[in-house]
Amino acid sequence: MDWLESRTGIPTVAIIPMLRHTLPEEDTVHHRAERDERHINIALIAYPYASNLDEFDPLIHESASP
Repeated sequence: MDWLESRTGIPTVAIIPMLRHTLPEEDTVHHRAERDERHINIALIAYPYASNLDEFDPLIHESASP
């Protein structure tokens, strides 16, 4: 904390370590699926200012059978 304060000039009270988590990435498209003729394929248009694209994540886990 002393090193951080000396580098930034901002008093530091605590340092919280980065932890791996399973929370979705809020503003990114991180799925790169391959097109498969045997299944229904869905495409998302990711505009530069798109947000909340994680709402489509459940589609990845959907079964292809009716």
